[in-house]
Amino acid sequence: MIVVTHGRRPATSTAPSCREPRADSDGGTRSCKTSREPRTSSTTCTRPFSQRLKLARRSGRALTLTTKGRAALDDPATLRRTTARGLLPAEPFRLAVGELTLALLVGRTGVPAATLQSVVTDVVLEERTRDTSSGAPPEAQAIDSAIHDTTNLLRALNLSAASGDWSDRSYALSELGHATAVETLHYRSIGPRSSPLG
Repeated sequence: MIVVTHGRRPATSTAPSCREPRADSDGGTRSCKTSREPRTSSTTCTRPFSQRLKLARRSGRALTLTTKGRAALDDPATLRRTTARGLLPAEPFRLAVGELTLALLVGRTGVPAATLQSVVTDVVLEERTRDTSSGAPPEAQAIDSAIHDTTNLLRALNLSAASGDWSDRSYALSELGHATAVETLHYRSIGPRSSPLG
């Protein structure tokens, strides 16, 4: 869980962890000291995620919450909706794989890693999806990497309930993760289509 302090009241955030946030002189952003923040897999995922959604921006060596980020932090419903709509990457191939990954996780209580990769790979190849970086049918490594784009971010945002170790991992969604994934898929179903799966 990533916690950002607002005075004395802790609040959960999908933005990178902040210590002693303070108002900037223009009142528009709030600075977060990151010089001592460990470079974990969680921060590696959440930093670009929060910047992509314009919830945070870099200012020198500090990461700052934007006005949009502060508003989302103060309203859990807005934070969940913003997270859901930005959970999947924009790149078409990785977006398609991310949608398949979420659909499988939403429909089951737990999915072994081997099953997840096998089913997603079968669907991607059956639909003749192209790797947008090369224009060719994707290799297994590219599909696996795209799956992990989604599962790693879910884990970093505390939306997953993965179990087992690297050699026998099973993926599942937490209660909040399930609600967020359903909202993501709903948004994708009614929003503009850029996925190679149509």
